Amino acid sequence: MPYLLDLKTRFTQYVIKDLMYLNSKYNIVLYKLLSMNYDPFEHYEYSSNRTNQQLESYRNPTLSVEELRRITDTENEYDRFTNFDNWVLKKPLKEINEHTQFDVTYEKVKQDRSIEYI
Repeated sequence: MPYLLDLKTRFTQYVIKDLMYLNSKYNIVLYKLLSMNYDPFEHYEYSSNRTNQQLESYRNPTLSVEELRRITDTENEYDRFTNFDNWVLKKPLKEINEHTQFDVTYEKVKQDRSIEYI
């Protein structure tokens, strides 16, 4: 019952206007992922309930490439990382930056010769 009465504070909300302009499934998946991480940051930004490290992890989440492939359902697609980077990250994030309130950049974190984290 409390979940039904308190929907605004217990679940991530999306701006429908933003979602209207996102055309590919990767745009929407990444937008949802960004919203899920940024909403707690906005909530805790001015309170003392979280440490600076926790706030930074909300504001700048780090995902393994494996996890990102699982979330975007591209585990068996885009064998080369350059293709994955172009089609699942660069183009969708460019659209997200153009049509939503987010201004997203990302960094590739290498371990040995392969990229392990975004």
